[in-house]
Amino acid sequence: MTPEATRCEEAIRALYGDTLVDAPATLQSLALWSDPVGGLFLIAINENSPASATDRFALDLSRARADAIVTSGSILRAEPGLSHGLAPDTPLHESLSAWRREALGRTEPPTSLVLTRRDNIDLHHPLFGGERPAVVYTSSSAARSLKARAEARGIRVVSDPSPSLQKAVAWLRENEGAKTVSLEIGAALSRPLYEKPESLVDEVMLSIFLEPNLPEGAKGPPFVDLGRLEERLPRATRAAVRAEASGNWSFRRLRVR
Repeated sequence: MTPEATRCEEAIRALYGDTLVDAPATLQSLALWSDPVGGLFLIAINENSPASATDRFALDLSRARADAIVTSGSILRAEPGLSHGLAPDTPLHESLSAWRREALGRTEPPTSLVLTRRDNIDLHHPLFGGERPAVVYTSSSAARSLKARAEARGIRVVSDPSPSLQKAVAWLRENEGAKTVSLEIGAALSRPLYEKPESLVDEVMLSIFLEPNLPEGAKGPPFVDLGRLEERLPRATRAAVRAEASGNWSFRRLRVR
């Protein structure tokens, strides 16, 4: 590998104890806060969120490993500037791009898919720009409403009488050849994945903010407790703690196998 790709691999190994060149079927990167009594809460993405360069690297790493990325209509509405590209202003940006090409053999950008049941999505959102606009996976009624506007912008709309996360992932595997799918979804879709006996997710990359207090406005919905996560995904790495300007963070990787 080139020095750039090797530099990235060293950073990955330091954080997770592995090179992460395996290909999980479905993965998720989560930023959480652990309160003083051990409860886990999603961190809301806004101007009050505690910043972490390492958490941003973890998110970019999950994107770099993926053939496809699923997000939701609610995420698009909450994050009007969202992009699935690797962050260009981070120290390891070029290294991560090189690692994706050289270690994983992925030369094309991942397919983005927006899962929604409604037609009130902004087709001018950045995810629908560029050479590979995101695919819209939606209900039959919403598909009929969106069809003309989407086609005019070169956006594919997939109609399903009862769209679901599981169906969207299956569609990506069958139609886009996606082996690894990364989920960037909100609490309403995420939490149930870890409460069922068998989870759709077979790997989760956890970024946990360890400080006793969270900035006002940054506390999101409660998440599944750590014990349940470890029960569903029993193969876990030892926590790597990093001190950042916002405070201490812990980083772990939990897997089914």
